[in-house]
Amino acid sequence: HQIEANARLGLLGYNLGDFDVYGKVKTSLKGMNLEAQLGTQLAESQFIFQQFRSTAFNWGNDFRKISNTYVNGQFILPIKPFNVKASVRSENIINPVYFENNASQQLNGGVAILRIATQFNYTSNHFGSSTNAVYSASSNQNVIPLPAFSVSQNVYGQFKIFSKKLLMQLGLKTQWFSAFNAYTYNPVLRQWSIQNQRFDDYPVVNPYLNAKVKSFNFGLEFFHSQMQLMGNDYYSSPGYAIMPRVLRINLRWDLSN
Repeated sequence: HQIEANARLGLLGYNLGDFDVYGKVKTSLKGMNLEAQLGTQLAESQFIFQQFRSTAFNWGNDFRKISNTYVNGQFILPIKPFNVKASVRSENIINPVYFENNASQQLNGGVAILRIATQFNYTSNHFGSSTNAVYSASSNQNVIPLPAFSVSQNVYGQFKIFSKKLLMQLGLKTQWFSAFNAYTYNPVLRQWSIQNQRFDDYPVVNPYLNAKVKSFNFGLEFFHSQMQLMGNDYYSSPGYAIMPRVLRINLRWDLSN
């Protein structure tokens, strides 16, 4: 068993009265690694939320402190060549502060958030894959909007050539999330603001190649390979288009022995 606990308390100035209490327990049971976390904190909102001055917008707010209490549990089941991980997190945020309508605002009340995540990995001599799936729910989508589902996938095959001196890896990465009222970036405030407008994700598909010989590594990634094959509406967030198709080259050479 492993038990960890720590606490912090603000005694002076801006953080007077703030606290952060955290505890974690880890154990193993029949090959499974189990972990539970519990925490609570009380903190001032960021300074940019409370004070802002520009030629376009300005405000000065005296917000109440933000309280966040959360419980998190997870288990990891390593059964070679598989690795399965699942986690559940529940948190309750009281008096959250957020950006909306070109200003910062504070909710008088709480928002409950639930997050369930799973990860499935498979690794063998010639094949590997990693799948991550997350379910999220927010009790107030107008203050903390979250997509209900999100998934990411990485699949690759690998082999050795030239008398098994050169390791080659060919793979494909992609990710997707369900439609939700996404945040939009405000360049004047340099912050992400709530816009309460439905946003549909555009999944980017990235084939890649990695090669390694001794300490030299070489990589190619064909980012946004399906550009214009699934239409022309490809945005990473409302009003901001995804970077066009591009070939990325990565090099790394470790010269230390």
